[in-house]
Amino acid sequence: MLKLLAVNFFGTNLDMDGTLSFVLLIAGVALLMGVIITMLVMLVAAIRRKNADREDSEAEEPMTEEEQSEETAEVAVLAVELPEEESSPTGFLSYDRSFTAKYIQSSDEVKQWYIHIKNELLSYKKINARMSWKRESFRRGRETVARLSIKGKTLCLYLALDPKKYADSKYAIEDVSEIAYYADTPCLYRIRSDRRENYSEELIADVMALKNAPKTERPSEDYYLPYEGMVELIDKGLIKRVIREAPIADVITAPQT
Repeated sequence: MLKLLAVNFFGTNLDMDGTLSFVLLIAGVALLMGVIITMLVMLVAAIRRKNADREDSEAEEPMTEEEQSEETAEVAVLAVELPEEESSPTGFLSYDRSFTAKYIQSSDEVKQWYIHIKNELLSYKKINARMSWKRESFRRGRETVARLSIKGKTLCLYLALDPKKYADSKYAIEDVSEIAYYADTPCLYRIRSDRRENYSEELIADVMALKNAPKTERPSEDYYLPYEGMVELIDKGLIKRVIREAPIADVITAPQT
């Protein structure tokens, strides 16, 4: 009976049984490496999701009394669109609106400011936008240069500038560096008028000069989104129903049914 021979990479002869074992060994090593690489990819993706969730859950800077009253009035008016729901003596129903939902339900004036400022930010080289639940961030590489959020009827622009350099200037900058999340964009500029919208271009130019980001010939885009009601936005997942705990005193005195 003939016995088939093979040569392995060490130059020694292997019979068919040895060759088969060697092939299985190589296949096993390749499979193990594939599993390890897959686990590493999944781990990196999980870390990125965790960082994104943490970004969404970071504390915001307190709203002004005017913005707080506007926000409360908007939610009260919009909630009329929803059917009545059962309430709980141990909590109350509220609505967590995403940045996109706030933008959709904002006035055309706020939308005009947002479109102008977003196009201005993206007109600089290598600036990318990323939308999260509470805000929109603008980065150059891994470095955040600006953020946008909406509070009431105010468009809030956060910039990677030193607020102290703009103290007592025409811009009326606010310093939010004490809030950990905004440590890299501590310069808050609240946009409530067309004049402030125009001034924002100068502040953006200052940021980009610090980051060595040249301006490019990028055509403007229309980011306008038409108004939608609460029901539609809840169905799309852009507004979340949240049961918040009622104060202990309210729970104790709640009528028994």
